[in-house]
Amino acid sequence: MTANKTLLRIVCLCVMAALFISLPQVSFAATSEDIREDIDELEQREQELAAQLQELERQRTQNTQQIYEMVAQKNLLDQQINLLYQQLAVVEEQMTAMKLLIADKQDEVDAATAVYEELNARSIDRIRIMEENGPISYWSILFHAKTFTDFLDRINIINEIAASDRARLEELRQAARQVSQAKEALEEEQQRLAQTQDKLQVDRSLLEQKREESSALLVRLAAKGDEFQALIDAGEQEQQLLLGEIARMEDVFDQVAFQEWLDAQPKPEPEPEPPKQETPKEEEKPKEEPPKEEKPKEEEKPKEEEKPKEEEKPKEEEKPKEEEKPKEEPKPQTPTIKWISPVTSYRLSSPFGMRVHPVYGDERMHNGIDMGCAEGTPIYASRAGQVEFAQWSDSAGNYVQLNHGDGYRSVYMHMTHYVVSKGQYVTAGQVIGYVGSTGVSTGPHLHFGVSYKGEYINPYPLIS
Repeated sequence: MTANKTLLRIVCLCVMAALFISLPQVSFAATSEDIREDIDELEQREQELAAQLQELERQRTQNTQQIYEMVAQKNLLDQQINLLYQQLAVVEEQMTAMKLLIADKQDEVDAATAVYEELNARSIDRIRIMEENGPISYWSILFHAKTFTDFLDRINIINEIAASDRARLEELRQAARQVSQAKEALEEEQQRLAQTQDKLQVDRSLLEQKREESSALLVRLAAKGDEFQALIDAGEQEQQLLLGEIARMEDVFDQVAFQEWLDAQPKPEPEPEPPKQETPKEEEKPKEEPPKEEKPKEEEKPKEEEKPKEEEKPKEEEKPKEEEKPKEEPKPQTPTIKWISPVTSYRLSSPFGMRVHPVYGDERMHNGIDMGCAEGTPIYASRAGQVEFAQWSDSAGNYVQLNHGDGYRSVYMHMTHYVVSKGQYVTAGQVIGYVGSTGVSTGPHLHFGVSYKGEYINPYPLIS
């Protein structure tokens, strides 16, 4: 963008130079009418240029308004994407919990399967024993009973055996049903979570595509604003050139018009000279010089005695004012703890200090450094500290601020999302978020800032 702006300014300067060369060069041989025609022509061009400048200013104002609208739209998309990241994080937590639940359910399935197999084996053994001993009938019990009481006892035993067999068979059916229901529930839950995760991923991809389009449009609008500004600057300089040339030609016009007026005035005829009368020349007698009388020297007046200067009264000794101690500005102390780079690989896209804002186009202080890198790059805490802020801002997007406890604070802006919360203590090198382009940003990067006792300092020497 800077190279394009420089090229545009060079082109505008070339146009201005051509305009200056093409300006009418007036000589004093021209008439006042010719000069007036040239002045009228220049004034006409100046009026046309003023109209063009007014139109350029209107277009620049409209472009600036579009930039503000696009920033607001991009911020809305960033917030929606941030919400999707949070939803995805919740789904991922649910998936993790689901895996644990599946493991628990699998244990239950294994237990139910073991019970089923055990009951099935017992039933098979019971049937096999009954088949080996032959069928038991009430008649055989009646004939083998010695007494009526013995007969009733045998009947009760048979009923208990039959009830036990029926109970075991029912337990077998219940175990089979539990195994089947558990498997179905797990499969349904897995399928539901997978569908939710897929839908969120699709929504996030669509929103990120829209955000990339918004960022690209924002870059084009900012470049267009630079073009308008360069054209307006060149036009204003051209206008000053024209006004200066008009003023110069007005002076020339006044001089030429005055000279024409003088030339048009009637010249007076010269009067005839009277005839000269010759007079006899008298012999020149030598002039006697009168004796020089010596003038009495004027008595020198005595100089007035200089009045003695009044003795200066000794000034009262001024009490020395107590030197006002200058307020000590906070100076960053040499940190004893080493800072680390918040990203492993980056390019320094914008240093600390005054700069032309890449979006709004005005000159303002840049209280940090911009570290350009790919979206999704992990961001690490540059030093250990406590999270003061982990929130959203229209200008900074998703950002995190750490308090390091010794007057130093560090801030990390434009994240896709952060993974820490306010009040949490983090260690140096711990992941706190991921590189993004949220907030007022034209592309993926990390804005990294460091302050000492409330005053921002250049963070680059700390991490280099």
